Amino acid sequence: MIGILSPGSAGLRGNITGLALLTHDLSAKRLELLTEVVQKKSRMAVLWDADAPGPKIVFDEYVTVAPAMNLQLQSLEVRGPTPNFDAAFQAAAKGRAQALITIRNPLLARYMEQIARGGWLCYVLCGQRF
Repeated sequence: MIGILSPGSAGLRGNITGLALLTHDLSAKRLELLTEVVQKKSRMAVLWDADAPGPKIVFDEYVTVAPAMNLQLQSLEVRGPTPNFDAAFQAAAKGRAQALITIRNPLLARYMEQIARGGWLCYVLCGQRF
């Protein structure tokens, strides 16, 4: 995946025409690391902003690599500007999710404390912004 941002919005100045975030194939590594930390977990919920294109790309990468790791993913789509985390966490509980993966973007970054209070073992993709 390559995400293109406006250099000005990233705080960069000068003769820059674009900024690329190269994160292709990191989803598999993140899932691998999570399964090492959270052993014997096979059901993972993925919390992501369905209104933003970047998190959709990352979610699709997780969907692609999860079966090879014997993981079942549950999509927890939220939408801004006031995402319904209660409904998302209830869906995760109903789906018997054992861990939560959060695909961080500006919307979810504003609510990280609330997400953490959800009581889930939460793996946050820090630094991943779209």
